[in-house]
Amino acid sequence: MKKALQTTVRILIAMFLIGMLIPGIKTEAAVITGDQPIAGMSKALADFYERWGDEATEKLQKICEEVQELKRIRELVEAPGAEDILIRIVEAEATGGTLEQKVNVAVCVLNRCFSDEWPDSIEEVVFQKKQFSPISDGRYYSVEITDSSREAVRKLLKKGLTHDCIFFCSYGCKSTYFAKKGEPDFRDGIHRYYSH
Repeated sequence: MKKALQTTVRILIAMFLIGMLIPGIKTEAAVITGDQPIAGMSKALADFYERWGDEATEKLQKICEEVQELKRIRELVEAPGAEDILIRIVEAEATGGTLEQKVNVAVCVLNRCFSDEWPDSIEEVVFQKKQFSPISDGRYYSVEITDSSREAVRKLLKKGLTHDCIFFCSYGCKSTYFAKKGEPDFRDGIHRYYSH
């Protein structure tokens, strides 16, 4: 029974995504809204909705949110010059770091783009005054880009945001600004990350 539910949910998700991503195409799954199936929905889908509606709707909503997030990330990264800027700041902030450490930096930049409190482009976020030390000290302009920094950005495009932090500082940072923030949300070996 559980396997049948999973298969049906996958089919509904696929139908829903097709309807959402291709303008003008409507699928039965794309018209599931609220607490009741919409008139005209096939009997099988209506029966499914009646039995599994809440669970299926929650899964579809979560997937839609993830798809929208990935779409927004892609728009940000594909803006003119944005991908190169992101790769370069990742390299400058996490030189010699692991793929995961580089992804963490990239996610932090994108989280700022998603936040109402920050500019909404990668270029504006990275070059905002007094935000990234590699801009101030010139490292941003002189680093040699590695494949792992490019891979970090590609991974971000595929997997989406992996944390919700908008600030980070190096382990050795003695800034009173970060001292006032208290405990970080997490540490990755080279940086401490904060969502507040």
